[in-house]
This record gives sequence, structure tokens and C-alpha cells, in this order.
Amino acid sequence: MKTIIVNVCRFLLAATFLFSGFVKANDPYGMAYKLSDYFSAFGLSYSEHFCLVSAVVLALVEWGLGIGLFFALSRRITSFISLIFMLAFTALTGYILVTGAVSDCGCFGDAIVLTNGQTFAKNIVLLAAAAVCAYWPSSMFLIIPGCIGRIIRSALFLALLVYALVCIYTLPLIDFRPYRVGYDMNELVDLPVEGVSGVKVPRYDAAGFYVQTATEGEDVTENIFSDDKAILIIAPDLTSIKESYADEINTLYDFAIQHHYSFYFITASNEDLRQDWKQRTSAHYPFYISEDRILKTVIRANPGLVVITNGTITTKSSHLSTTHLQ
Repeated sequence: MKTIIVNVCRFLLAATFLFSGFVKANDPYGMAYKLSDYFSAFGLSYSEHFCLVSAVVLALVEWGLGIGLFFALSRRITSFISLIFMLAFTALTGYILVTGAVSDCGCFGDAIVLTNGQTFAKNIVLLAAAAVCAYWPSSMFLIIPGCIGRIIRSALFLALLVYALVCIYTLPLIDFRPYRVGYDMNELVDLPVEGVSGVKVPRYDAAGFYVQTATEGEDVTENIFSDDKAILIIAPDLTSIKESYADEINTLYDFAIQHHYSFYFITASNEDLRQDWKQRTSAHYPFYISEDRILKTVIRANPGLVVITNGTITTKSSHLSTTHLQ
């Protein structure tokens, strides 16, 4: 019976760590944004680069623990580290539950969004499982010989690192967000408000998406999804964009004019930064504004390209090129 209990706990932990590590590696920028929320809540200074590196490291740690538990590699050490890991994160999520410092833990990214209460309850269960494994590590049976398992662990560890780097360079290969390619943003869906049922709104409204003109503050959200063809350049932070992108954006704007696309350059930067960008890049396209977090949810790039055809997202890319439009 003891062996059964230990191995059930082991595989529960392994599955959770593997899934959590994978979804973080699939969307490193998303995890980096969540880590910035944590650092801000605790009054700690941070940089975007540090958050991104930390997101990848956290994904690799969880992935490595999951592999170690699944194959029962270095059982005593792996189970002990898993216990320490779960102790730390159970304490952290308990603090968040009490204080409400962060809206949700982000442990499973956008794949599975848990409330703080659900996260804490989940961690209590996993902490108990980790304690069982740490107390009886020798009861975890081997699936394959240890030497082969170590080779597999190294290969899988390297594979996840490469996967994370690819997702940083391009975009998340699996998109769990409400703005994925193929979505008809005009489709009526349930309004995601607690206590409200039977009310349907367009998908873009349910996702909280909105865009305004930078000058008059006119809401043009509906226009974007009613246009036959629309090109969106999403640039949350103008200070982080290299000037080398200016020519590519200008080329896309010229293409939009020639081929009758609507063109929206959307940023969360303030008026001073917008004027500075115009002067430095000779930009002639109109500017639109939205919230920083909304834009970062639409696409994990700064700048990023989104093409919408009759309300349906047909293209998302971190590389600005007219090849995506032809």
C-alpha cells in the first residue's frame, strides 16, 4: 500500500511539474509579465530581461523536477528539492491569497487560469504529495535504468530550452489566449462577468479589447473588426523598439494604402513618446492607443503584426514583413 501511495504522489507531482514547465516555456513572455507583477507587489526592482530569463529558468526547473520524478532519477535529491520547491510556493500563494497582491498566480499560464484560492488548495495537495515522496523516496520504482534515464533527462531538458528560445524568437507555438489565429472576434460568446449569465457579446468585447484614437480618444474597436482587411502593428512600449523597425513599419503602411487595408499603429506609450517616435522615424501613419496589458496579451512582441480579415485573426507574427499579407 505504501508503494502505491508514494508512486501515485510521485506521478501526480511529475505530471504537474511537466505541464507547468511546458506552458511556461511555451509562453516565456507571458510568465515574465506575471513575474513582473510579483516583483511589483513586493516592491522589488526588476528589468524585462531579468523577468524573461527568470521565466525560462523557472520553466526548466519545473521541467527538470518533473522528469526526475517521472523516471525516479536521483530519487532522494529530486524528492527533497520538490518538497522545498512546494514549501516555498505554497507559502507564496498563501500570502497572495490573504493579501490579494496578485490577481492570479499564473502557474499554468493562460492554459488554465486558477483563482488564488484554487491555486493555494492545489499547492496544499502537491505539498502533501511532495512530503510523501521525500519521506519514502526509495519506494519510487524505476521505469528504465538510471543511465538511460539520465540521457533522456538531458535530451528532454535541452529540448525544452530550445523550445522556449523558439517561442521567444517567434511567438508561443501553442496559443492559449483569446486572440489566437483563426478566431472570429465578432462571434458572440458569453459575457465573462461573475453573476451575469445569458448575456452574449462579441468575442473581442468579452476579451476586454479596446482601441481609441490617440488624439480625440474616439473608440474605434468595432471598426477594426468590421473592416474587410486590417493591419495592426502592436507596439506596447515605444522606448523598447529599435529604430530599425521604422522602415519596415513604413513599408507595411504603404502596402496597406496600396492594397486598401485599414492600418492601425497601436501603442500604450504616452503622447510625449509618440511624438518622439514620429520625429525620429518620420512616421505618417495614424496612432491609436490601448492598455499595455491588453496589447501584450494580443501578441507577445514589441512590435508585433496582427492581420484581421472580416473580423477573423488570420496572421500573427513577431516579424514585420509584407510576406505575411501576400
